Amino acid sequence: MKLALHRSLLFWFGLFGAMFLLWSWVDSMHAMAGASRHVDIREVHPPPHPSPPWEPGVGEFYGHTGGRIQLAFVVRDQSGNLKVESRKITMGRHRFVPPDSRWFPLPGVFKDEPWPFPSGASYTFTIISIPHWLVLLLYLAAWSAVLTWRSRRMRRIELRSRRPLL
Repeated sequence: MKLALHRSLLFWFGLFGAMFLLWSWVDSMHAMAGASRHVDIREVHPPPHPSPPWEPGVGEFYGHTGGRIQLAFVVRDQSGNLKVESRKITMGRHRFVPPDSRWFPLPGVFKDEPWPFPSGASYTFTIISIPHWLVLLLYLAAWSAVLTWRSRRMRRIELRSRRPLL
């Protein structure tokens, strides 16, 4: 007895996941949504020199906008003179879409220019951009592979059950 594909939980959970990824892709073309961790960055001097005041900024951003999933974070230099303190985590959704948004953007890693401090210490802001179409394509490939494996496994079980007992 062959189990139909539409009776498989694997099929329905996979379909639900694909629909969620499609919705996320369309949503990213109309709004920016995500979570960010705000940080304070300052240069630390050994005593007796006073340390300058904190500079507020965004330490990390995880979200989507303009057809891309974006992961952005602060990268400190190796001098060890910078101190980063976390302030708060905020989540939000804004009706802002970058002017360069496209349905099929290319993946990429973007590095901001180093933000220098007087002592020479610096930090950069790095953004990793993963297009929604690439995530959906990888998901569909993995889902198809698992469905193919399930089909072969069910066929093997069916052939074993038909084999005559000796």
